[in-house]
Amino acid sequence: SNQLLAFASLVSFYIGLIIHTSSNEEPAILIWAKSKRTYIFVNWKRGISLPLIVGITAALMFACAIVIMIVQLIVELKNG
Repeated sequence: SNQLLAFASLVSFYIGLIIHTSSNEEPAILIWAKSKRTYIFVNWKRGISLPLIVGITAALMFACAIVIMIVQLIVELKNG
């Protein structure tokens, strides 16, 4: 449960960071949701935006955490 708590706080930190960095402008994630082509164009003009980097990092960490949780669950089930 400690790992879950740490993971939850990390995710909330990243979400907060995304909201904070994109509060001055339209969030990069919303631009991406509207049109992937527009999103690439906007980032190409502005350079790689911080919300993009944070978003990708958060997504990767989220995926890794899910894999770790699944592996731990399988190990626990095998050990009984």
